[in-house]
Amino acid sequence: MHKPRRDFVAGSAMAVLGMALGGLPQASSARALRRRAALDAPTAAVLGAAGEILLPGARAAGIQSYVSSQLSLPVHRQVLMIKYLLTPPFRDFYLAGLGALEAVSLARLRRSFRHAHPADGAQIIDDLRAGKLAGWSGPPQPLLHFVLRNDALDVVYGTRAGFARLGVPYMAHIQPPTDWPT
Repeated sequence: MHKPRRDFVAGSAMAVLGMALGGLPQASSARALRRRAALDAPTAAVLGAAGEILLPGARAAGIQSYVSSQLSLPVHRQVLMIKYLLTPPFRDFYLAGLGALEAVSLARLRRSFRHAHPADGAQIIDDLRAGKLAGWSGPPQPLLHFVLRNDALDVVYGTRAGFARLGVPYMAHIQPPTDWPT
């Protein structure tokens, strides 16, 4: 038997064995993967606090749920700005960035970013925009600011209700089934 053919046959046998032993994803496994893609509660709370500073009303509009639900979708269905800036997985970007933001807050303020006094949180966000946060271990600071700001804008103004608040007619070429495409 020719060696490449032998390798192919052996590899195929291993693949079939793997599938027989449960290697095929089940529908429940796909749902579990999507749940893991969502942000955990503490990270989502930091996102909510940052979003609220970047654009008042973002937390009430559901920035945490918006980003988390978008991260749980296949990349081709996501509408997050980050999709046009970086390659997936995007969850890693959010976890690293929001985790670094939390670490800066803990070092600077001795409290979680989600519990920071509004003026202190605003100063941290301003330093993030300027790339001036010392001890930073996350993605580029201005990039994180840009992405989070766009997420806040999308959730507050990128919906039918957001257009109405602006007094602008919502004239989508194709009406989305929900305000946040899922």
